[in-house]
Amino acid sequence: MHILLLGHREIASNLGISLLVQGLQQFDLRIALSGTGEEAHSDHGPELAELNKVEQAMCDVLDEGLPGSEAARVGLFGFKDLARQTGKPVEMLSRPNSPEGLAKLRSWAPDLILSLRYRKILYDEAIAQPRLGVLNLHSGLLPDFRGVMATFHAMLAGSGEIGSTLHLITDSGIDTGPIIAVCPIDADYEATYLDNVFRLYPTGCARMVAAVNDLATGKQLIRNEKSGPGTYFSTPTPSLCTKFRQAGLRLCDGNELERHISRLL
Repeated sequence: MHILLLGHREIASNLGISLLVQGLQQFDLRIALSGTGEEAHSDHGPELAELNKVEQAMCDVLDEGLPGSEAARVGLFGFKDLARQTGKPVEMLSRPNSPEGLAKLRSWAPDLILSLRYRKILYDEAIAQPRLGVLNLHSGLLPDFRGVMATFHAMLAGSGEIGSTLHLITDSGIDTGPIIAVCPIDADYEATYLDNVFRLYPTGCARMVAAVNDLATGKQLIRNEKSGPGTYFSTPTPSLCTKFRQAGLRLCDGNELERHISRLL
């Protein structure tokens, strides 16, 4: 089975895709990214710009990692090494609905598309390319927290739980497709936002791998009914970031990757 993994060059997407590559080694895999991360949050204030710098630096650390490093021992690899493992270069797919983007999708001929923090909306023609459909792992509990940086908004709201949601992408709606699985965990308010985001992916990616294995054996994925349209959240404004900080919450401190690796060892 040919699987296309869609993501973005940022650390949470990097970690998630790395886990998926380790869990799906029996399949033919290709990775395509919506961007390099350099442009992320550039117009959303200094705090998100600093968060992006930290995320990009962590991607660089993984890209420079050695085979015997602690990250490699727990199955976390940078995009350079993931290209080696899949046997294909990491591609850019920043305009998936354009004639050029659709031509790429057709040439890759995926049976299934897996999306994890991919930053572009897929329209009908792109969605129709894989015969088994498109699965997205959203970094929030649906339907309550749709949209951008769902964990940030959940923490700001004081939610007891955060989590990831595996759902189908069936149209151009954002986080609106049929839900396959919800993977809640307790929110840790002593930890940073980025720490909490990293904690979502071991469970969420394992559930995504299980769904792929079900599809590979011809099983139908069970769709769970939603309880309503939920709420869509956009990229936090500078004022929301200030409110987050004033509530005693932290976006990042730069040590999240080390702590995440330690949790997995």
